[in-house]
Amino acid sequence: LKHVKEHIKAISNIKKITTSMKMVSATKFLKAEKQLVTARPFGLAAKHFYDLNPLTFDTTQLIIYFCPVTSDRGLCGSMPSRICKFARSRFPAANKYKLICLGEKTRLNFLMDLKEQISLVVNGLGHKTTTFIDASLITERVLFQTDFIYGKLIHGRYINFMSFDVRELTIYAPPVVVEARELDKYDTESEITSYVEFSIAVIIFHAICESSVVELASRMNAMTNAAVNAGSLSKALSKKFNRMRQQAITRELIDIISGARVISEK
Repeated sequence: LKHVKEHIKAISNIKKITTSMKMVSATKFLKAEKQLVTARPFGLAAKHFYDLNPLTFDTTQLIIYFCPVTSDRGLCGSMPSRICKFARSRFPAANKYKLICLGEKTRLNFLMDLKEQISLVVNGLGHKTTTFIDASLITERVLFQTDFIYGKLIHGRYINFMSFDVRELTIYAPPVVVEARELDKYDTESEITSYVEFSIAVIIFHAICESSVVELASRMNAMTNAAVNAGSLSKALSKKFNRMRQQAITRELIDIISGARVISEK
């Protein structure tokens, strides 16, 4: 009985923790969703620019940078593993590639078998709301990679509270865009360079905002399911505890009645 009672207490504490985490995630989710509404048009506009002006150059000898965007925190369902699994499916067989891990969960996913490919790790995602200044600093570190020509930014895209998918965005180094003939019709070299640097920051900011909303929605779902499961388990254990207590009381009554009968017969 003591063991079952301690088990019930532990499950009840877990339910309180998961319920609190769900409420905290819900508060953060509302703020992150508002930020995404603002960031998404800018990110899609930057992507649309490259869709209208696709760059053509030989990529066979280039090192491709893959940038999966997750978070530092767990307990958010399958979101980190799905993004990293999608990234693995995009790794080329012929080309060399490197990894820029945006989030500790990305680093942990690739640490065992692809440690040598990890070129840069960005921590701190998920602890607080990411700003455009943070995205600009990440962009600066990405462009600081000496052999960076172009890369694939892989992130979760928020669809609704219950579902998301994984998207891939391409980013280019400013020299590649400046030298592209497709963009000769646009402004001067310095203006194109400034725009490319800004567009990379915008795309990274958009990807982080999308993944942040997906993470918080997934955590809310995970904590909701955990709280429901904890409640069901607590009820089942309470029934078991009551049944065991009734059995113990019945056995004691039987012993008392049997002993009283023996004494009365003597």
